[in-house]
Parts: sequence; structure tokens; C-alpha cells
Amino acid sequence: VHRTWGLASESRLSSNVWLIAETFGQSKPDVHYGHAGLRIWLVPNRVQVDTTVGQRLSGGLSERWLSLGLRLLTPPLW
Repeated sequence: VHRTWGLASESRLSSNVWLIAETFGQSKPDVHYGHAGLRIWLVPNRVQVDTTVGQRLSGGLSERWLSLGLRLLTPPLW
């Protein structure tokens, strides 16, 4: 049986900045990852930037990464 799992959290630091953290993994192969960073609203409810750093926490290999994401939200269409 192949199982995946995850746990995430968001904590508000200010009106437009959130601390985000997540850990996730799978049973076959047995690997576990984690990452954390900031979610920043540049334009409230319209433009968001996420940046995180992460690494592999188990499984024998060393992996690290940096991610940067841009999210654009449109007003409701109906």
C-alpha cells in the first residue's frame, strides 16, 4: 500500500504577510520533506507572492530548494 500524507499551517504576521509551513511525505519510498516561508499580499485579494525554502528530511539523499510563486486572482465573473 502506497500512502501519502501532509500537514500545513498558515499564521498571520501582519495585515498582508503570512508565515507558511508544510511537511509531507510518502510511505514507498519512505521520504519526508518540509518547507517554510512567507506569503505576501501585494494587492489585497488580487496579487500574492509566496516564497519558501525547503529540504528533504529523510530518505538518505540531500535535497534543498527555493520556490517563488506569483498568484493573480480575478474578480468574480458572476
